[in-house]
Amino acid sequence: MKHILVIMMLSSLGIAMDVPLDGIYKAALMSFAGYELSEYSYTINGSGKAGPITSSHAASRNRVTVLSTDLAIVHSHPKHIEPSPSCHDVDVAVRLHIPNYVISERELWVAWPSGKIEHLGHISFNH
Repeated sequence: MKHILVIMMLSSLGIAMDVPLDGIYKAALMSFAGYELSEYSYTINGSGKAGPITSSHAASRNRVTVLSTDLAIVHSHPKHIEPSPSCHDVDVAVRLHIPNYVISERELWVAWPSGKIEHLGHISFNH
């Protein structure tokens, strides 16, 4: 199921990708539970591969290096933040012309480069 969600969400880019969500989900477990406020993120490169998961360990903010060849950003939202993309998330998607995906404990969203926000589905993940 984890792989299917990501392939579905990225298929609009026209590139076959196999980017599991389990790594970022596990990294963000403490923030999903409310024990920390960090966001975690990675980019998807031009070959459709996930980059390393990073976190600035700052409350509700994360810095991720995005290359001109990257196809998307995937990042988490901690428990205390809305699961949908923030205004900043939308701004990043529009400015960089790439989708900005948001995973929370139970939901998957995307901010499209057009500025549109879309709910992609619910997540069921066994811890």
